[in-house]
Amino acid sequence: MHLFLDGNDWYADYFRPERDMGGGVFQIHNMLMDSTRSSGFLRSDRAPEGALRATVPGCDRSVLLENGEIDDPYFGRNMERSRWSEQAEWAFRKEFTLPEAWRDCRRINLVFHGAGYHATIFLNGEYLGWREGMFAAWEFDVSTEINRTGNNVLTLIFDPAPQASPNHHHDRPADFTGFRHCQMSFGWDWARALVPTGIFDHVELRGSENARVRDCGFRTHGKTVHLDLEFGTLEDACEVLKLDLLPKNHDGRALHLERQFTLRAGEVTRAAWDFDFADARFWFPNGYGEQPLYDLVLSFPGDEWRRQVGFRDLVMKRNPTSPEEAYPLTFTVNGTEIFARGGNWVPADMIFSRLDAALYEREVRLAREAGFNLFRVWGGGLIEKDEFYAACDRHGILVWQEFPHACSQYPADGRTLADRTRDGEAIVRKLRNHVSMGMYCGGNEMQYYGEIPDHPLYLKYQEQVARLAPDMPYHFMSPDLSRPGERHHGPWVLMEHSFWNNHKRLLASELGCPGVANDLEFTKIFYCPGYTTQPQQGYTHASPTYGMRIYNTNVVNTPNRKKMINPQDYAFMHDSIETTNMRGNYIIYNRTGYAKSGTIHVRHSRMFNSLFADGHVEPESKETPGRSNYNTDAKTKYSTLLDVYED
Repeated sequence: MHLFLDGNDWYADYFRPERDMGGGVFQIHNMLMDSTRSSGFLRSDRAPEGALRATVPGCDRSVLLENGEIDDPYFGRNMERSRWSEQAEWAFRKEFTLPEAWRDCRRINLVFHGAGYHATIFLNGEYLGWREGMFAAWEFDVSTEINRTGNNVLTLIFDPAPQASPNHHHDRPADFTGFRHCQMSFGWDWARALVPTGIFDHVELRGSENARVRDCGFRTHGKTVHLDLEFGTLEDACEVLKLDLLPKNHDGRALHLERQFTLRAGEVTRAAWDFDFADARFWFPNGYGEQPLYDLVLSFPGDEWRRQVGFRDLVMKRNPTSPEEAYPLTFTVNGTEIFARGGNWVPADMIFSRLDAALYEREVRLAREAGFNLFRVWGGGLIEKDEFYAACDRHGILVWQEFPHACSQYPADGRTLADRTRDGEAIVRKLRNHVSMGMYCGGNEMQYYGEIPDHPLYLKYQEQVARLAPDMPYHFMSPDLSRPGERHHGPWVLMEHSFWNNHKRLLASELGCPGVANDLEFTKIFYCPGYTTQPQQGYTHASPTYGMRIYNTNVVNTPNRKKMINPQDYAFMHDSIETTNMRGNYIIYNRTGYAKSGTIHVRHSRMFNSLFADGHVEPESKETPGRSNYNTDAKTKYSTLLDVYED
């Protein structure tokens, strides 16, 4: 049984951190200020007067926006103006009653699928525990604390958001490596700092009777299914597990099976189950076939476990003529070799609670329409919500998932290894059943800063992938400069096509130049009254038009300006250059050097738009992957705009 506690009936508020209220010092600046506990947030009768209405998933910034207490952080300098909220203690509160059908559940678990960063959790005033980190679900057995017939009060008290310098160091771990949090939240060379606090994903109650399915790994070889099952039980029993494979987006046949298992109380029962499904339909990446999906449903009496799955065989083949020590880097799905065309996925919103199924669906659909068949989920970002990977399943986008590490050495002390090892196992378990999953990778660009592939953490990840997702490839990092055929990421600016003729690498996992946002987003952010600061290189880093500046009445123009250019044309020029660059990369990487197996452009998120998705470039044909015909009118406008500026 499943009950989600999401909704707009939560309360939230911010307070001075309780740890700042005492300490033997008479603190004038905290006089008459409540902490979460003294305010009444743990009271059972009602929320405290003046508390803010909140929608969950929700975090500090989304609650403040919902209540009109801050302006849009993505406008002008509002992001910096809202950072005071990161210094506050935040509390979230929800009142609920259980449906009558839940009253006889023998076991009830409370699951936060994504939250962060530090929180203390209470149910009906009873302390459940303290949790830290945002890459693994927080789960509690609340069978005894929950009120089955009356009102329940769930409260979370979050400590102030972690703070760290975004600077990278070559001689020691960066400050941000001390936090199991999205690394780019602390600031990056293309992103401002914004460290959200709150409940980023669904809040769920899970009810069961005696036996329950704790987890299941789903793998296929041809039409044979391999299940790695884990069960829990309150009492010793022989229970019948029912299995259903139900077609989701096609008219194929379903499958129903049953099997009895002997379960032992007080321990996790592990079992394997293999069976054939003669009517299985195979999943292919975008451009190479269809994407039939199934619901896998496992059920005991009073318990149901459901996941979206698909049938596909994925192996990595060695690129022809590549060195013996090189990684095999040709994705091969159901015997078909794939030329990887895609982008590096970064978080589509820095306010993580706003990432939802509709946003993911739009972004992944646009990538499909652009001809993408792979996302590299960049290690400085998120382990995305399940809805992202489900959208990739539907649209045929393979996922190269990096563990949450980027641009630094990482500590190897006992606590760090223990915490990140637990996160690693949770990440592999969360993603392994998605048919779109194509690879796990230790992280992004760590070798640039002195990291080594045999760091115990990355070896542990390798072991976890081999144990929990045994058919899945694993790379220590991207790029892995200890292997031949790999080279530094980039370049990230427009290069003449002749440059790429000698830019040999087996698979380009990050290169190219990102366009700016679309016209509406662009003008909203940059063309705003009172914004008089001239952007510096940090604002144009990794853009195709390095050093160019917008000119209007509020932004200082550059000395080499020939004439004014409006923001809409500037945005179009960026996107035109990006499109030309992507087209050239795809074509040349298909033709030169020892056979290359793909090219992945530097970023993809709602902040970066390409003309592929806007119809200015004709869709590529299946016969010539990577070959596109640039629209004549768009090319003419692009060339005219380039004449505006001197090099």
